[in-house]
Amino acid sequence: FFFVLLVMATVETDNSNEVAGELPDEVDKKFSDIILEKAKKMAEKTKLVHDLFKVPESEKVIQDYRCTLKKPQNSFTGRLFITQNYMLFLSKDQQVKDSMAFYRVVGITKEKASLVIPAIGVELDTGKVLLKGFLHRDEAFNLLNHLINYQPTYVYLNEEQLVNHIKKEMAVKGNEKKAKDINPKDFIAKDEFQGRWGDFANEIKKPVTAADYEQVDLKTGDQALKTAMEIREMGAETLTRLKEQAEALDRIERNVGETKNNLDRGDRIIDGVSSVGGHLKNLVTPDMYKNKYGAYEAKDRTVVVEERENFTDVPILMKHSNDYLEPALLRFGDKNFHCVNTEGQKVKTYVYGYVQVATIIVRARHQHVDIRFHDGTERFRCCTSFVQAVVNEIVLRTKPGQVTVVHEPGTKKISIWK
Repeated sequence: FFFVLLVMATVETDNSNEVAGELPDEVDKKFSDIILEKAKKMAEKTKLVHDLFKVPESEKVIQDYRCTLKKPQNSFTGRLFITQNYMLFLSKDQQVKDSMAFYRVVGITKEKASLVIPAIGVELDTGKVLLKGFLHRDEAFNLLNHLINYQPTYVYLNEEQLVNHIKKEMAVKGNEKKAKDINPKDFIAKDEFQGRWGDFANEIKKPVTAADYEQVDLKTGDQALKTAMEIREMGAETLTRLKEQAEALDRIERNVGETKNNLDRGDRIIDGVSSVGGHLKNLVTPDMYKNKYGAYEAKDRTVVVEERENFTDVPILMKHSNDYLEPALLRFGDKNFHCVNTEGQKVKTYVYGYVQVATIIVRARHQHVDIRFHDGTERFRCCTSFVQAVVNEIVLRTKPGQVTVVHEPGTKKISIWK
């Protein structure tokens, strides 16, 4: 089963009071200097993006790459910042700023500039641009392709939680007087559905009645169920007939073997009667044909249909030891979880039992997750739009209290289903 999550409202649960570019003092004692330094750098990059580009505050820098932006008339050297819903190019002198929202992307392709330089072609609704000069072109392409196809999911909030979230957001902005009389849908349409959800924001403003929904076709459903039951009965009847035919073939095979054995025994007896040599041979050699076949015993022809294992697939980017990001599925089965590559093959180096899991770390580099194990197995790392899904699949499939979920500085604490 492919992992599907319908986004009802693009609002994240935010249990932190962190400001872009800053880290709270209380984390100093919990994390190493290396982690704190990495979290600080990510926060600084996010603050830079918010200062220079007009993007929602919820956008966080996931990765950035040095590259050159090539347009029909000019080329600019700088850095490409990738967030959950945008790719943002900033030239080296900060004079050229180009914001490309993912909802505007028609498609991306791997290309080569000047025949040899690896590049990424980005087809926008306004035309095509070329990003070239990457040190890690394939990794950048995989990350962009993943985020464009799978928008990072957000926690669904009911109306009460949504109003509380909105009031909190407005209070921070100094609009306390307006917070108590707010319409959640108006707030979503104006603020929360920026980026690729802009068109959807306009649609939810329209009043929806029961007549707007498609009615359930019960007649077709009943007919499909009836057909399924008929197929099941036909299958059972076919298995019974095959079993009877197999038993008949077994009897024929046994009778043919018994007839051949009787002929061979007859030849032995004739040899013993027709010559002295044959008689002496029969005396010194055992009779291999006497009573070889007894009464017919039916073979067990019961057909055992193995129950197919249920699993859930979550799209991810496997992060290898060299930090390369490779597209894959993280498949959660009943007994273990493992990676499946783009050819549908199990990646043998990434197969884990649920009892092995000790800790899940939501990394300071946004949309990144580490899974660590009790038995010393090398950690598993991935980047995914479905961080919450990965965490909850593991937590729900392990014993209560077995797995510790750690949020590094600068990350938003995701809700854990229990």
